[in-house]
Amino acid sequence: MICCAAFTFFLTTSETFAAPDSVFFVDAPVAVAVAGGIIGGIVSLCLGAIRQSFLLVFVYCFFTLKLFFLRGVGREVGGDS
Repeated sequence: MICCAAFTFFLTTSETFAAPDSVFFVDAPVAVAVAGGIIGGIVSLCLGAIRQSFLLVFVYCFFTLKLFFLRGVGREVGGDS
């Protein structure tokens, strides 16, 4: 989030966006940087929630299968002869 805001501020204070005669002139680079930080924070929260859900499912499946095969249930199902 802070990286998005800092990068946006860095870009908006560069010569392309800071020159008053430029087509891409930014009058308030701090406001643009704050908006970039907020958008970056919202996106990172969404991606963090997806990552956490995936990791919880992965850990649950891993330990469920580990317990399943440690108890010997897997050998009965496989038809070990």
